[in-house]
Amino acid sequence: MKKMFLSAKCPFFQSTQILSIDKINRDTYFRFAADFFKSQNRELTKETFSAIYKEFDGHTWHIQTVFNRLYSYHEKPNYEQVKL
Repeated sequence: MKKMFLSAKCPFFQSTQILSIDKINRDTYFRFAADFFKSQNRELTKETFSAIYKEFDGHTWHIQTVFNRLYSYHEKPNYEQVKL
């Protein structure tokens, strides 16, 4: 993806600035996710969150995708529901 913006041969060369975003802190992310689930009368355990965070090495896009799937289930979310 970066090549599209960094290569002089590509149409978007130097059309923007590259911004790198680090992982969201595990505890901060857990509080955010758990608070959202709680606001919807659902529960996200720290154990489930930690397993998912570890599985995807903190990559937010993947984690958010899994949480979205867990949220759609009617039962209490747990890691076993999405374990690969």
